[in-house]
Amino acid sequence: MAKKRLNKKVALIGSLVFVFLVLVAIAAILYLSRDPEKFIRDGDAALESARAAPDEQISQEEYERAERSYGKARALAKTDELRIEMLFRLAGLYTETDRWRNVLGCWNKIVQIDPENVRARYGRLKYVYIMADTGVPVWQEVALQASELIEVAENAGLLAEDTAQWEPFELQPGQAYEEKLGPYLYLLRGRAMLEMTRRGRVTDPDESLTRAIDDLQKAQELEPDNSRVNWHLAQAMLARGELLASRGNLEERD
Repeated sequence: MAKKRLNKKVALIGSLVFVFLVLVAIAAILYLSRDPEKFIRDGDAALESARAAPDEQISQEEYERAERSYGKARALAKTDELRIEMLFRLAGLYTETDRWRNVLGCWNKIVQIDPENVRARYGRLKYVYIMADTGVPVWQEVALQASELIEVAENAGLLAEDTAQWEPFELQPGQAYEEKLGPYLYLLRGRAMLEMTRRGRVTDPDESLTRAIDDLQKAQELEPDNSRVNWHLAQAMLARGELLASRGNLEERD
């Protein structure tokens, strides 16, 4: 009888140890499945595979796997720093796959998390400026975003920095950006005010043209040899002359 009781105890202890080991294994699996680093590694591997894929279908599947992995890593991130890193990785993936609305969405989310993030603000502004320059009526948004970034960059002492470090678009062979952030931002805001005035989207054309000319002259002071700045400043001067001439002031037109 004593031997039977001992065997039962041994069996019970063995069962408890087995259950404990199973629970430890489950906990380890759950912990690993909650580790964002695992998904980052999976996403990086999938992205590399997508770039090296021999055909478009496999490449698309790997891009989708990378997107899912980065998305999970972002969801599991415990710090804003990691969330921002994952949003930039997703933005890079969407850039490679020409999904620009998704890229813009990532930049918007980064700015929501960190309003001082120059890289996201610069990419977002450049995207909106390109849209405006191709005919999409978003010049007011260009002016707003340029104003916000001027304030952020000024507070951080970045207006004299080269824009290349934040450039979100792949450069073509032989192409280079040697532009300072300050002149670029004043150019964009000045041109936005000019274009809104030309299209009758402002309540006070005189004030808007004055603001446009002030910004473009500021850009010219910071970068005198910038041909784009000089061109748009000339256009703003002509627009003011035409406005005054329309009121009968021929001297100002000349």
